[in-house]
Amino acid sequence: MMRFFLCALLLFPLGLIAQVKVYVGEQKFPNELIFELKNDIVYRVTNPALKSEYLFISGDKVYFRDRKSFTDVKYTLTENGIFKGNSSSSFDQLFTLKDNKMYIGDSNFSSDCLYTLKDGLIYKGDSTSSFDAFMSYEIESEEDLILVAMLIAPY
Repeated sequence: MMRFFLCALLLFPLGLIAQVKVYVGEQKFPNELIFELKNDIVYRVTNPALKSEYLFISGDKVYFRDRKSFTDVKYTLTENGIFKGNSSSSFDQLFTLKDNKMYIGDSNFSSDCLYTLKDGLIYKGDSTSSFDAFMSYEIESEEDLILVAMLIAPY
């Protein structure tokens, strides 16, 4: 029992470094972690002991791994939008985040709502029913919600 508390005490500060975590399922168990953002690098987590660099964030641009050229931009992020490539044109807007709901393109119609992000849970569609919760997240501030939306966009 004492060994558990010592390990928890030593590992606790590591949890404070991470900015964003996304889990599959409603519970935030370490073995259900799928994405972790730490020091501008998004890690894809296949199990608690194995993380691989997946994306790199520099300012409002998101790149695959460590590529940083103009043509390597995967997404451009704004306060409430996710855009394709190195664009911020409404023609290239993939998703909109408005009132904790993620919509297709620049829509805000209920029928175009892909996910609802609320209180650390991600729900399918325009719902907050416990039956529709399928993922969860941890963020340090509400501004990081756009990062969660970017990470769950492929799902």
